[in-house]
Amino acid sequence: GTIRLDTRIDCHRGEWRIGRRVLHDHDPFGILSVEDVIVHSSNIGAAQIGMTLAPQAVYDGLRAFGFGAKTGLDLPGEEKGILHPTRKWSRESIRSIPMGHEIAATPIQLLAAFNVFANGGVWVAPHLRTEAACAPVRVIDPAVVEKMRRVLAAVVERGTGTKAQCEYAVAGKTGTSRKIGPDGRYCENKHIASFVGFAPAEDPRFTVLVMIDEPKGGEYYGGAVAAPVAREILRKSLAALGVLPAPRKPESRPRNL
Repeated sequence: GTIRLDTRIDCHRGEWRIGRRVLHDHDPFGILSVEDVIVHSSNIGAAQIGMTLAPQAVYDGLRAFGFGAKTGLDLPGEEKGILHPTRKWSRESIRSIPMGHEIAATPIQLLAAFNVFANGGVWVAPHLRTEAACAPVRVIDPAVVEKMRRVLAAVVERGTGTKAQCEYAVAGKTGTSRKIGPDGRYCENKHIASFVGFAPAEDPRFTVLVMIDEPKGGEYYGGAVAAPVAREILRKSLAALGVLPAPRKPESRPRNL
């Protein structure tokens, strides 16, 4: 309730100094709407969204989406990831965590969290056996889900995930993270590229997460190296089920750039 999708945020042309820290974006964005902060993956915008919330609200929201806890997957060895309680947060945490720092998530956590948008706002424990299924837990209102589906579809239509486009409407999100080195610091040249998405966007049947560890060849952004893989998995899986593509809508024009 602190922002709207059309709330405008100054992304400071890709470089924002706050205290002793400088946050950077992959492109020099100016004023973006909250929708376009997500569509174009602006770290600076995400940090400012986080600043509209109380730390406990951010923590509670992340826990509601399943971060910081095991999903209950019916396989041994699952980790709970890292999500520190607010008493361990620094003054930077309210900006760092919304853009993906200070938190570690397992692939199955990411998949289950993203499925909230595919499942109408409820978190469903992932499982391999139907008898292992648990009761779903409502996380967000269905009206919010519909808004977010449109935003996540826009990520693929005109944002960082355009290489996931295919004959089906795909809703997704790209991710690019630097790996932690032996010294505990982020590596400059080692990355994990990811894309998570579901299709068809209006009536999801599959959710796919692709993570590429240390991509080679110069490209390392999730939209460049992981999204094309996810596209092929989605389109071939849906075709195998006999799902027909919906008529494509006219492309929306970029806004607030």
